[in-house]
This record gives sequence, structure tokens and C-alpha cells, in this order.
Amino acid sequence: MSLSKEIIQVLERMVKKFQEAYNIEMYFCEVMGNRWSFIAGDTHGYLAQRREIITKNLGVMIDDSSVTDKDIENVVKIIRKELDE
Repeated sequence: MSLSKEIIQVLERMVKKFQEAYNIEMYFCEVMGNRWSFIAGDTHGYLAQRREIITKNLGVMIDDSSVTDKDIENVVKIIRKELDE
């Protein structure tokens, strides 16, 4: 999967949006089987504890130590909806 600069910028904006709205630390990854490769977001100072599949080849890694499962579910739904548009 080769993501355009525009898509990566959209993902970066999403990370910032969710950091502000939910105080959530996260980053996006290209998913290739069991391998998850960083593509956008912030990986400084935390180790993601939760993986969520967004599309066949895109996932998000989330530090779930300071957010609820409900918040994570909401974030994943919003991401999927925004990427569908």
C-alpha cells in the first residue's frame, strides 16, 4: 500500500484532532499480515497497547492507559467514517 502525501496529512490531522478531543495518544500503521509499520502520528514517549484495524491495510495503535474502551470505539468509528468520505 502506497499512501499519498494527502492521505498521510489527513491521518496526521486526525491524530491531532483526537489528541485534543480525547487526550488520546495514537498513530497509524500500514498493516501487512502480522506486521504493523508506522506511517503517521506521534510515537514519542509511549508504547501503544491496543491495535485496531481500520481497513484491510490500515490500522491504528492506541495508548489505552488514559482513555475508556467507549472512547476508543468512538474514535475508530469516526476514523472509518472520515476515511470513507
